[in-house]
Amino acid sequence: MNDDRVHVFGIRHHGPGCARSLEAALAKLSPDIVLVEGPPEAEELVPLVVHEEMKPPVAILVHPKDDPSRAAFYPFAVYSPEWRAMCHAVKNEVPFRFIDLPQAQRFALDPEEEEDRDASLRRDPLEELAAAAGMNDGEEWWDRLVESRRDGDATIFTSLAEAMGAVREGEEELPLMEARREATMRLAIRQAVREGHERIAVVCGAWHVPALTKKTKVADDRALLKGLKKVKTEAAWIPWTSERLASVSGYGAGVRSPEWYQQLWREESPVVPWLTRAARHLRRADLDASSASIIEAVRLAETLGALRGRSLPGLDELRDAALTVLCFGQESSLQLIERALVVGKRLGRVPSVGPRLPFQVDFERQRKKLRLEPSADRVVRALDLRKPMDLERSRFLHRLLVLDIDWGRSEGVGGARGTFRESWSLQWKPELELLVIEAGRHGNTVALAASARLITLAQVETELVELVRRLDHALLADLPDAANALMTAVERVGATGTDVASMMDALPELVRISRYGNVREVDQTFVARVVDGLIVRLTVGLGDACRSLDTDLSQAMMARLSAVDAAIRLHDDENGRAAWLEALAVLPSGEDVHGLLQGRACRLLRDAGVLDAEETATALSLALSIAAEPIDAASWIEGFLADSGTLLVHDEGLFSILDEWVVGLGDEVFVELLPLLRRSFSQLELGARRQLLNRVARGTAVRRDSRVAAFDETLAEGCLPLLRQLLRGETT
Repeated sequence: MNDDRVHVFGIRHHGPGCARSLEAALAKLSPDIVLVEGPPEAEELVPLVVHEEMKPPVAILVHPKDDPSRAAFYPFAVYSPEWRAMCHAVKNEVPFRFIDLPQAQRFALDPEEEEDRDASLRRDPLEELAAAAGMNDGEEWWDRLVESRRDGDATIFTSLAEAMGAVREGEEELPLMEARREATMRLAIRQAVREGHERIAVVCGAWHVPALTKKTKVADDRALLKGLKKVKTEAAWIPWTSERLASVSGYGAGVRSPEWYQQLWREESPVVPWLTRAARHLRRADLDASSASIIEAVRLAETLGALRGRSLPGLDELRDAALTVLCFGQESSLQLIERALVVGKRLGRVPSVGPRLPFQVDFERQRKKLRLEPSADRVVRALDLRKPMDLERSRFLHRLLVLDIDWGRSEGVGGARGTFRESWSLQWKPELELLVIEAGRHGNTVALAASARLITLAQVETELVELVRRLDHALLADLPDAANALMTAVERVGATGTDVASMMDALPELVRISRYGNVREVDQTFVARVVDGLIVRLTVGLGDACRSLDTDLSQAMMARLSAVDAAIRLHDDENGRAAWLEALAVLPSGEDVHGLLQGRACRLLRDAGVLDAEETATALSLALSIAAEPIDAASWIEGFLADSGTLLVHDEGLFSILDEWVVGLGDEVFVELLPLLRRSFSQLELGARRQLLNRVARGTAVRRDSRVAAFDETLAEGCLPLLRQLLRGETT
């Protein structure tokens, strides 16, 4: 489109050199309309770019009105040329338009028809131009030619247009999405010409310049767009981060070094400030970085820049200088600098005005009330639930988790769920803004939305464990309506379910809920009746559930036995406890019950006082008898000793029985069973292993093998190294 009224400026989407040159070009041209490659749906948001609360990096979010889960993001840094163009238009009260293919039409396309939503290029033009210039890296070529320039020379756009014209000369047919986008932009430019504008500034990706300046037929452009459908969309500003501007994040139009470009934009001479900040970060990590070292690093960077033919040291020169002088050649120290000063942790901020859903308004209101500030860095917050403010913070964060908005992750305090303290790890990510918008479909406030979602899940969920987990969420988030709905669902599924394993998985969490509910000022005594019902049902079916299980399934069931036993003891109900112990008593002599489960049941019965010392010794003797297969006996031992060897330490009779059995094993059988025995003893607590080792070392366990006439001290000493490895759980 050859027209003296149209001035096309080809830019890279995020670059300080481009932005500086564009500002100079716009100041010289003084356009009477500014057209920018971008979503037309977002034009009403543009006046907010000069709002006092606006702080890049930020992004325009566009999504279908009825499906917030589908979204398109248009990020901007303070040094993005499009951002500078928007600021120029608003400050100078010049008409502004976005001229790309509307997202309303792109969202309406079928995925197969759309081909490539981001219209990524089949080849990288920067790599081709760099190769023509004798360089191997397109990014470095562009940085030297454009982004590191400090003069703001607007003539660079003429050179870029010629370069891109050469790259696109004789190109194959464009992907359909790319052709539609360029046709849309050409039609928008023609519209501005028809309206009588005399100085039309067009800001677009440099790749598109040849397509927007060549002669084409209006009919051909309209034919490309004919028949495209539309969907209703909404647009809003959201905060963004420098990490999400980086190409390593997967952002196709990203740059390698967002924070370095920020420095290039802000500082007239960025070398000294950058290396000074690098030294400051090293000092924070307790690494040496003196003022003299900074001076030396600056000199080295400037020397390297001169040797490499650069008017200003670039990021490569600064890295080399920092690595050599400040980091003493240690790459690990350089990584500390790069994370902070190359990619960065910058988090933007958007104004509280503008289009907002009711849910977003409530979210922001509560966030500010609770003094929870978003941060791109990971921040740990310790909460004391006895304090009203901390209790409200906990409820708010738990409600967000219900809605899958994982701004905060609960880390607990030493694993104690029933304490008055919580620890949260908070880190804000831009995609959470999309989740906030999407959560609005459940309700107009955080509390209503979280409650509504849990109630919906209660109606459709059929897994008992999942229902109990959701019930815990409802109580932690203080959502009584949802808790009642989930409690009803738990009763329904628990009363009709036949899966004993699921009931066993659910019981410990239910008992914990009923036990520690008072910490959160919630009356949870109503949970007790469900717990009582589950205990009855799982004790009736326990025997059948433990039969004919292989080793892996038996390992899982053994863990369930221990967890349920601890939960029933915590529940403190005599009838339930008696029923449980009665069910356990069947397992040690049960047919087709794995040795792991027999041993574990015997140990739980011994700890409960159901079996005394003599009865336990008898059970052990039977398990280790000649009639028993050695592998079954070893499994019985593992189940019996799991998690605790205290009983073996203090019971001379049990120790002697086990000692005699081990001594009586043949060489081949012993070698076969050694890994299993080793695993059994390695799981014991350190104190118990040490006491058992001392007992063996003192020779207090006198072997009763009739083949040994007297205790052979020399023979015993030869066994000690192997026993030490066995009891300590060491590997060879």
